[in-house]
Amino acid sequence: MVKPDLQVDAQRVFLDAVFSHEPLASVFVLKGAHAAALVGGTRRPTKDVDLTSRLPCRPEDEMRRWLTSEVVRALRSYSDAVDNDWTVHTVSAARRPRLPHRFGWDSYDVKATLQFRSKGHHVVEADISFGDFADATVTIAFGERGTPVVCYSREQIIAEKLRAFLQKLPAYRLKIGNDPIGDLRLRDIGDIHQLASGVQLDVEAIGSMLRAKCIAKSVDLESFGDFLPREFTLDEYRLRYDEEPNRYAAPFDDAWETVRSVVDAIQRSTGLPGRTPMPFRATPSR
Repeated sequence: MVKPDLQVDAQRVFLDAVFSHEPLASVFVLKGAHAAALVGGTRRPTKDVDLTSRLPCRPEDEMRRWLTSEVVRALRSYSDAVDNDWTVHTVSAARRPRLPHRFGWDSYDVKATLQFRSKGHHVVEADISFGDFADATVTIAFGERGTPVVCYSREQIIAEKLRAFLQKLPAYRLKIGNDPIGDLRLRDIGDIHQLASGVQLDVEAIGSMLRAKCIAKSVDLESFGDFLPREFTLDEYRLRYDEEPNRYAAPFDDAWETVRSVVDAIQRSTGLPGRTPMPFRATPSR
């Protein structure tokens, strides 16, 4: 099992290195749990680093070479610039899914193995998406060096988490031809609660971004009821939420009501996306 402190250290090194290095710093936008931590103060350990690229995806061989070489350069350059107790062992990049996605929704997994003196080694996993939204960003100083990190805004993160939660539900999985049974993202409920609590949100911005994200990924959202399909009960959600490895301070019922209030506010402000068509044809990267 990975030691939590080693995982945190390795991910911190990776982020600081990537956003200290051109061209990666001007190409990548941080999203996911790390962006939520920087923007909203959430504290949830996560197994990977989520990034999206401002550049379009290129042919696979070219993309793999570029990602591998630039991440190696970023880590080595960072290692030369700071006092450190680690070395770069290996870096690899692979398209996910392995074959071109039928709707053109490709991403790449980058794995960087760092060897820490007296602590062992750790593999940092980064999920890099292409063709995702890279607007509505903020720049935040990261780490001891104050490295400027471009990441999703609070509103963008909330819109992304609402869309991501729906994508794990049976209706969407069936729509795109997958097995209807998958992993629920109950952690997103806790994240949204933390991001939305005690702040004034730009609900119109969340609604506009949510609509664009749902259309881009063909996600249907007609009412708050879509978040609780007939295949599940609220008690099942509550149980799974409480069984998450990294539990939240907020009880499930509080977090669920926060999500309801956000979705209801979006419905009053901009309206919900409704039903969205599938892409006319696949546009996979070649």
